[in-house]
Amino acid sequence: SMRNKMILSVLAIAAIIYFFSQFLSQVSLKLGDDSGGSKQAFFYKTSKLLSPLDHLPVFQLALQHLQQGVELKDNLLIWKGIGQLQDAIGLNPLYYQAYYYLGKAYIFYKYPDNEYFADAIQCFKKAAFLRGGNKSIAIDNIKILLSLWPLLKNDDRQFCKDLLYRNVKSFTWEEFNVFV
Repeated sequence: SMRNKMILSVLAIAAIIYFFSQFLSQVSLKLGDDSGGSKQAFFYKTSKLLSPLDHLPVFQLALQHLQQGVELKDNLLIWKGIGQLQDAIGLNPLYYQAYYYLGKAYIFYKYPDNEYFADAIQCFKKAAFLRGGNKSIAIDNIKILLSLWPLLKNDDRQFCKDLLYRNVKSFTWEEFNVFV
C-alpha cells in the first residue's frame, strides 16, 4: 500500500507537470500570435519546446517562414516552411489548414519551374476532403484550382467541378461572384 501511494504520488506529480507545461505552451503560443518579428518566432519555439506533440507551434513557425520566404523570394525559407508543415501534418494528420498551406507552399516553391505541382494539387484535395463542408476552404480551393485549370489533369478537374457543385448552393452572390 505504501508502494501504491508512492506510484499514485509520482503519477499525480507527472500529470501536474504535464498540464502545467501544456498551459505554458498555450500561453507562449498566444503571446507569439500577439507579437511580431523575432519575438513571435521565440514564443512559437518556446511553445514547441514545452509541448513537442502539439502541431500548432510547428504550424505557426512554418507560416512565418513561408511568409518571409515569399516576401524575400528565398526558396530556402520556403523549403524550411514546407518541412515544418510536413512535421505539423505528422503530428496531426487531420489538420486541414496544414495541407492547404502546404499546397500553397508547393506552388510558390521554385515558381514557375515547379516540380511539386502534383503534390500541391494533392494537398488542396486533402484539405478539401478533410473540411469539405467548410465553405471558406471550399471557396479557397476552388479559386486555386480554377486558376490552375489549364495545368490540371482530368481527375483534378473533376474534383474541382464536384467541389463546386457540392458547395454552390451555400454560396452568397458575393462569394459566387469571385468565380464569374
